[in-house]
Amino acid sequence: MKRVLLFLLALSLLTLATAGCGGGGGSSSSGGSSTPAPSTSTPAPTTTTPAAPAAPPVYYYNSKPDQDAAWQALAKAYTAETDIEVKVVSPAANGYAAALTAELAKSDAPTLFDVNGYLGLVQWGDNAYDLSSSKVKGELTNDAFALKDGAAVQAVAASIGSFGLIFNKDLLDEAGYKQDDIMNFFRLRDAVNDITARKDDLGFVAFAPLALSNAKYLVNEYIANILIFHEYEFDSKTSSFELKGTFNDQFNNIINLYSNNSTIPRGQTESMSKSDAIGVFTSGKAAFLLGDADDYDAVKSLGDAKLGFLPLYSSAYAEDKYGLCTGSDKFWVVNKKAPAASIEATLDFLEWCVTSSDGVAALCGTMGLTIPYKKNTTSNALTKIADDYMAKGLIPMAWAFTTAPNQEWKDELTTTVLDFWNARGKTSTDVANVFRKSWVREYEKEFGAQ
Repeated sequence: MKRVLLFLLALSLLTLATAGCGGGGGSSSSGGSSTPAPSTSTPAPTTTTPAAPAAPPVYYYNSKPDQDAAWQALAKAYTAETDIEVKVVSPAANGYAAALTAELAKSDAPTLFDVNGYLGLVQWGDNAYDLSSSKVKGELTNDAFALKDGAAVQAVAASIGSFGLIFNKDLLDEAGYKQDDIMNFFRLRDAVNDITARKDDLGFVAFAPLALSNAKYLVNEYIANILIFHEYEFDSKTSSFELKGTFNDQFNNIINLYSNNSTIPRGQTESMSKSDAIGVFTSGKAAFLLGDADDYDAVKSLGDAKLGFLPLYSSAYAEDKYGLCTGSDKFWVVNKKAPAASIEATLDFLEWCVTSSDGVAALCGTMGLTIPYKKNTTSNALTKIADDYMAKGLIPMAWAFTTAPNQEWKDELTTTVLDFWNARGKTSTDVANVFRKSWVREYEKEFGAQ
């Protein structure tokens, strides 16, 4: 009986000991700790918000959407070579300005963007990093292709072009003239008038027609550039909210000389296309063609030996100092408000674009650009002549027409010139007022009163 009692007592103690070691859910009455019973409910899942991906070190906002595919490929090639990511965005061309303003206001703003010249810096110059000591600036072939504010370089040209009077050397020689005989407007005027007086005997005229059905820029950019450029040079300016019209007479000199010595009467210029004008020139019916280096493919059938390229003389002051109108409507700006590391990465990318074999091949080959950098490979008979002028120390006339306030001003200029030519109620004074009064009006419309 005692054995049974001892066994029951031992069993009872064992049961209590087991309960105290974790079989139950409460704490002991003596205050000792115990392990809580496992919960039968499913715990709520833990949610973790993934970190936002880091912005690419280089972010290029490109103003030429037709070049987008080439820039995307170039960015990939650079990333493959350096492991540095490059983002390229190319908004619609006609909405670039508004899109750029919005994009620069973002926290992940572009580190590199385009402006069309000094007018672009009026809007975005506060973002311009000083490129004076940069390697890409050091690769420029001429300081004329940098936009400056005092000593600071705010932008460098992405590409350049030249325009002026393309001429047929054989026809000029047949008329008794050589390029060295035509070094200013007065000599050009004399040669042109002489050719016109003898056109029946010579079998050709001086000028191919202005192609104003689809190339109005020949008047509102190329010829207008002469007046704007020389006024800026005369007043030591790079842009202006007001033009004084100092060189209105020079603008009229070119307009009148061209329109009075063409293959067609003034009234037919509105029906002529650029291809029509080029056809007249390449068929040997005209000695001169107002055009640019990009026209080379269209005129090369004459043969390089026959092609010449004269500055657009106008009788402005010191014409012997200047060469062809050579400039750009696309300049690179590095965003100084970007992080320091991104600025350095962007500068490295730009240098690679203008010095590496892949970069130069894309710019000069795939995009077909003439770049104002030492490694440029694009060259034809017309660009070589433009280079020769600079090599002789002649100053390239900048593309000052890029400071025009808007397209509306350009359209008004062309319309007024045509109305004047065709006796539709406009005078030379009306043409002059487009430069003076309309220029101010359109600037105020775009930027507010000054």
